[in-house]
Amino acid sequence: MPKKLKKKAKKTEELPEEGEAQQVGFKPGPEENKDTEWEKVDAVFAKAKESYLNGSTFDDVISSLIATLEEMRSLKTEPMGGLGAGPEMNLPAQEGEEQI
Repeated sequence: MPKKLKKKAKKTEELPEEGEAQQVGFKPGPEENKDTEWEKVDAVFAKAKESYLNGSTFDDVISSLIATLEEMRSLKTEPMGGLGAGPEMNLPAQEGEEQI
């Protein structure tokens, strides 16, 4: 005797009424700790000052400081790519999938 396939009844999808909007977008990113982020900037300035006081030229210190701060900013705004590195989409869950 052949086995019967069971299918789940599909739920009817309700469309949002006028005035209601379904929100789809990016999931919020991780909360940043402002104190920790600023401590990194303070450490960079402290090292730049130490380097200047130990004999580096002012131009070299400023150039290095600018390059370091720009690198910190680029890592914060443009993280390294790859699988799972980008923001995740906040999509509604799909219901009523068939089961065989």
